Amino acid sequence: MKHTFSFVFLVLISISSNAQILDFKTTKNWTLYESQDFSVFTLPVDSVLKFRSIKLSDDTMKVFLKNATELKENPSWMGLHLVTTELKSGEIRKFEISMYGGFFYDDKEKKYYKVSDEVKDQWLQYFSKNSIRFD
Repeated sequence: MKHTFSFVFLVLISISSNAQILDFKTTKNWTLYESQDFSVFTLPVDSVLKFRSIKLSDDTMKVFLKNATELKENPSWMGLHLVTTELKSGEIRKFEISMYGGFFYDDKEKKYYKVSDEVKDQWLQYFSKNSIRFD
């Protein structure tokens, strides 16, 4: 009985830790890259870091992501922006951001997130405005 309880406890811990959303408030060095090609989904982070890039405001990104939630379904893509950020651990994480839907994809965790409806329009405008800076 004791072993069964321990096993169930470990499974519950594992499930709850996998369900946790990434802690966006500890991220830094948000960077937008000059690529809107869907092939970026398959590129490793070290290849992306060689692309032409623009630094984004960490504070602005944290405001946008403050109430981000995980999506359970895979949304439809019509265009994307490519970004990276540095996690508290020092890991560089790559995300693809939808040009139209207010959602984004975490390549490492294979999870979709969406920003809150309150900031969605500003989020879309922010990336549109910054991507023009590459022209």
